[in-house]
Amino acid sequence: MMKKLKYLCAGCLALAVVAFVACDDDDEGLNGWTDTAYVYVQGETLGNDMLKQAVVIETEGLEDATPCVYTFRACISKPAKADATVSLTAAASGGGIADMLENTMTLSAESLTIPAGQLASEEATLTIDPAFLAITDEQKTYDPAVFTVTMGGLKTSCNDVRLSTKTNKVTVTYKKTVKPYLNLASGTPSNAEYMDRTNWSGTLGEGVEGSIDKIFDGSTGSDIAANSAPWEFTLDLGAETTMLGANTRHWAASYAPRSIEVLTSPDNATWKSHGTLAVSGGTQNWRFLKPVTARYLKYRVMSPNSRTDITEFNIYVAKQ
Repeated sequence: MMKKLKYLCAGCLALAVVAFVACDDDDEGLNGWTDTAYVYVQGETLGNDMLKQAVVIETEGLEDATPCVYTFRACISKPAKADATVSLTAAASGGGIADMLENTMTLSAESLTIPAGQLASEEATLTIDPAFLAITDEQKTYDPAVFTVTMGGLKTSCNDVRLSTKTNKVTVTYKKTVKPYLNLASGTPSNAEYMDRTNWSGTLGEGVEGSIDKIFDGSTGSDIAANSAPWEFTLDLGAETTMLGANTRHWAASYAPRSIEVLTSPDNATWKSHGTLAVSGGTQNWRFLKPVTARYLKYRVMSPNSRTDITEFNIYVAKQ
C-alpha cells in the first residue's frame, strides 16, 4: 500500500537545504549552524511531515490490508567527531479513536545512532497496523489519524553537537475512506465446475412467478420471472458449501437483470451481503473474489428490465 522511497541523506545539497530550514530557530541561526552540528530527523521525500494517500479499505477487507510503513532516519548538519545517539518515541492522536491508535504503532528501533564522520543513521520504520481502521460501518470516514515520532535524549561526547528543536519529529497523517464491500466480479471462476443440484430447495420472493425448482430442473424452457420491480429468491443448498460463483441463464439479454446483489447465510437468518454487481447478457457468469462457505444463498435482481427472468441457475464449486 505504501511505497518506501529512497533517501538522499548523503547528498550534500539536500542536506544543506534541510539543515538551513532547521536553523531559523533562535538557537539554530546561521551563525550557530556554522559552529554547531545539529541533529535532526528526516522522513520520506526529505520532508518532516507526510500526508499519506487516503487509505481505502473495504468494510470487510481489513484482514488483507497491508501495514502502513513510514521510513525515516536521524541526520546531522555536518559530520561530528564522535557518535551521536538519539532516543525515539511515538505517539498518536486524532481520528476520534485515540484509544485504539496507541496499540497499532511499532517502532523498529528505540534509538538511532549517527556514526562519527557520517551524515545519517541507519533507517528506522514506523509501522502502523491497518486494524485501526476497523471502526463501525456507520462511521464511513473519520478525521485524520496523526502518528508522530519524536527524537530526544541526545547522547554524544562532542560539545558542538546539539539536537534540533525545530525538526526533531516526523508526523504521518492517515485519512481513511471506506468504500462499499464488494466480493463479486464478472466472469467464470477458474478450476470450477457446476455443483450437484439434487438436494436444492428454496423460496421465491414476493411477486415472483413460477416455482423455485424451475431454475434447477435442467430445462431452459421453464423459468421464474417478475415484471419491472426488483425481486429475489432464496436457495437452500442442502448443506454448507464453498461457492466460487454462479451462472444464470435467461430467455434473452432483454429479459436479464442489469445489476444484482448476492447474499449468503449459514442459517437462513443472519445474512451477509457480498455487494452489488453490474451484469449483462442472456447468459451471465459471476464469481466471488473470495470463496464463500454457506448453506443459503439469496439472489436479488436490483435493476430489472420490464420483465426479468431466470431459466437456469448453477453454482460453481472447485473442480474435483
